[in-house]
Amino acid sequence: MRRIPNKIEIKNLLKEKENYQIEFMSAKELMNSGNQGDYKIAKELVGFANRSGGLLVFGVDDQTRNIESIHIREEEALSKLSEISRVKCSPDIQFEHKYYTYDESSEQNKEVLIVRVNPAGQIPAAIIDDNSGIQKREYRLRTGNKSRAVTDHELNQLFTSTNSKNLTYVCNTWITYDHSTTNLYDINDKKKIYPNITYRSEELLPKSNFRLNYFLTQLPTHAELKEILKSEDEHRSGSKPIAELAIDIAPLAFVYDLREKFWKSWTSETQSKNDENLIERDDVDDSRVIKKSNVIIQGEGLQIPNLNTNPLDAAFDHGIAESWMSTQSIVLPPGSHFIISFSDQVEESTFRTPISRITIECDELFTVEIEFKLRRFGSGNPRRYPLNSQSDSEEYIELSVDFSMELNHPDVSGPYYEEHSNFARTIENIIKEDWDSPRYVEENKENILFSIYNQMDEIDNKLDEDIEEKIVVLLRKLSDFEV
Repeated sequence: MRRIPNKIEIKNLLKEKENYQIEFMSAKELMNSGNQGDYKIAKELVGFANRSGGLLVFGVDDQTRNIESIHIREEEALSKLSEISRVKCSPDIQFEHKYYTYDESSEQNKEVLIVRVNPAGQIPAAIIDDNSGIQKREYRLRTGNKSRAVTDHELNQLFTSTNSKNLTYVCNTWITYDHSTTNLYDINDKKKIYPNITYRSEELLPKSNFRLNYFLTQLPTHAELKEILKSEDEHRSGSKPIAELAIDIAPLAFVYDLREKFWKSWTSETQSKNDENLIERDDVDDSRVIKKSNVIIQGEGLQIPNLNTNPLDAAFDHGIAESWMSTQSIVLPPGSHFIISFSDQVEESTFRTPISRITIECDELFTVEIEFKLRRFGSGNPRRYPLNSQSDSEEYIELSVDFSMELNHPDVSGPYYEEHSNFARTIENIIKEDWDSPRYVEENKENILFSIYNQMDEIDNKLDEDIEEKIVVLLRKLSDFEV
């Protein structure tokens, strides 16, 4: 389900055309609505709810896309929407909202109310006439840029299917680093910047930890990384520059995983890491090959603009020389668009949270989104980390990874409805198995304990060797003394 944009992102939202997820409406429809106005709003609420949710944007001229100079009284508007949802719709339509004010210094404020309509549950939503009890139900469905009456076939689908095709998964992943080591190694040997972390046993940590560390050390030059690591200034996000860089490089690291999984075909069974082979459907040969030149970049990272390295080059070229994978592209469903975006999420406080995001969208058929956000950072290692800190200068960054998939209503889903679902589930499995650090640690407790026992054995052996050497030295001294 599409999230509510923040205040900065409104500008880009206004450039979009109305579609199955967005409807622009004048504030007059809400503030001065009568029976016809209420019915129009109810029609959009029901249409969105029976699809996969959507955004109803009040305070915008439907033709020019300009923000109107019409005052929206927030509490009154929300009360009106709640009344329409309760009286004109059945079941009640659930929604969330954001209220933004612009040009506060001018005589006339410009205000926007964005309402995110949630998908209906087990029972489809309908517009009702309750003058003398519920006498009539009108079922609507959002398709294209309007909410239309459903067909008999679609009505049957609404009652027999749910929104179970939509997926969500949220997890955390870690990056650990030693901010003091940049002075200890040759300036041309960037791989040694994190010696104790980059080369730790892969049995203890998921792939994402090594992938993120790789890009964190390889993308900046040594001098750039040294400057970032040493900088203690907190930026507008309330985070260190190294944490901002981690958000910048997260989608680039994930590109490698997508290349590794979808280098040949986008059609597959729902795969886990135990499935070695890609199972292809013989009758599906249509695809969209995404290369560096096809990637759409929106916004810019907080630290990437300061780097000399081209981040897309690093993302699409990584692993070519030493890996079996010789492709510099990702094979996606036909009609797909691949977007990497950067933005600052405005929170309730004055701080902004840096966000990076991968979006794979295919016309009106489906949308897959992987969002990376800073969760926390600090000294030492994160909670549940399987290894102890090896120096006082070790620090960590914890990222939140938020995956979502919306598979749209079958009326526009095309011939690959199930394949699109499997495609998204394969990406979800990549995140579960390779990016969910706490989950990986929990599932690999035995391996971690085995590794710890091995380390303890090594320590014991070392102690034994040291004791033996000391005994030999003492015996020699005793022998010399006796002589």
